[in-house]
Amino acid sequence: MSNSPSTQTRSVERAFDSATTWVEGAQTAATNVSEVLVGAARALSFWTAVAAPLFYPPLLYRGEGWLLVGLLLLHVVALLGGHGYEYDHA
Repeated sequence: MSNSPSTQTRSVERAFDSATTWVEGAQTAATNVSEVLVGAARALSFWTAVAAPLFYPPLLYRGEGWLLVGLLLLHVVALLGGHGYEYDHA
């Protein structure tokens, strides 16, 4: 018999193993994507924190108080977000 229980069982087990492998691959890909996105956000935050002080003198000179306050808040957020950034020289 070609449809014996053992043949059906092996077929189901192979399908389950294949699905499990696919899910594990998808989880690995999602983890890799999230690591790349977090790394990019951290790098952007770091470099924003580096560049933000360059805009303080012009805003102070022109008397743009609200823009200066907004820039200070952005700088604080960027400092917090980019805190764990490690620059790779490679």
